Amino acid sequence: MLNGETDTPLPWVNVIANERFGTVLGATGAAWTWAGNSRENRLTPFGNDPVSEFSGEALYLRDEDLGTTWGATPGPLPRAHDSGLWVTRHGAGITRYQHRAHGIASELSVFVHATEPVRLSRLSLTNHSAVARRLSVFVYQEWALCPPRAGEHRFVADPPRARHLDLIYE
Repeated sequence: MLNGETDTPLPWVNVIANERFGTVLGATGAAWTWAGNSRENRLTPFGNDPVSEFSGEALYLRDEDLGTTWGATPGPLPRAHDSGLWVTRHGAGITRYQHRAHGIASELSVFVHATEPVRLSRLSLTNHSAVARRLSVFVYQEWALCPPRAGEHRFVADPPRARHLDLIYE
């Protein structure tokens, strides 16, 4: 559990993979994904820092009427002392993130297909407010598509932008 702006002392991660594909998910929502070989075939960048988490992947929520934006995971958006309680559960083959913000309870479950090279993200939202809500969901992925390069993260980059949607609707 992460309360407000607190973090785990060191990154706490879950490796979820099959023979052809995998992903690493951190307690803060930091993630990186690969196909075939985790070093040579990175699909998204990996920070490889033993004390902090870097992520090239994120899932954001936005209230279209209020313009409020928040994440389905504790990061990469900054958290404040009053950000509330985040519950991250790493299990065999799955990681779940639970949080309640702006009257919306969210649960994001992330897992990899047992045999196919596919990562699945299932987002459940429950409106606990007294009014109807119009929400948008955005997924950001910074593509790496290569092995690590010397000095690739030495400079500040533009903030992430939404690129594609990776959700299952029931």
